[in-house]
Amino acid sequence: MCAITVVEIVETCIFARLLMQAIASASQKIHVVLGNVSCDLDSTVCALVYGYFQHSRHGSSAELYVPVLNIRRADYALRTDVTHVLGRCGLGDSSLLTFRSDIDLHLLQSSGRLKLTLVDWHMLPEDDSVLDDALVEVIDHRPRARPDKKG
Repeated sequence: MCAITVVEIVETCIFARLLMQAIASASQKIHVVLGNVSCDLDSTVCALVYGYFQHSRHGSSAELYVPVLNIRRADYALRTDVTHVLGRCGLGDSSLLTFRSDIDLHLLQSSGRLKLTLVDWHMLPEDDSVLDDALVEVIDHRPRARPDKKG
């Protein structure tokens, strides 16, 4: 059984944020662990914990695992259950977290640098369908689904 502490998750979040800033123009692969668009508590915790887990198992200088909360940074305060629980766990400072508005997934995908894991959801929305080729894993109680291709 693998036991992790909140401190280890916080350190991983800090590490991921610093590296994201440092590699903005580099060629490093970014493996985003993305929670669902509701950014509810279970989705947030899944993204953070699975991102930490993957980073601790597979993270390297060639590939960075980044847990991403699937909302704009400006909307974080509206998720009061999430802010409350993360605050109690030492993640109250939102600068430790990476939000969807902080990272351009479409640009990473077009440059061939994106790998994507979905947690707590199983299908990308239509406006993100271009990211489907980067999708390598889905962790949800429903099987992976693909949006219908039009035309």
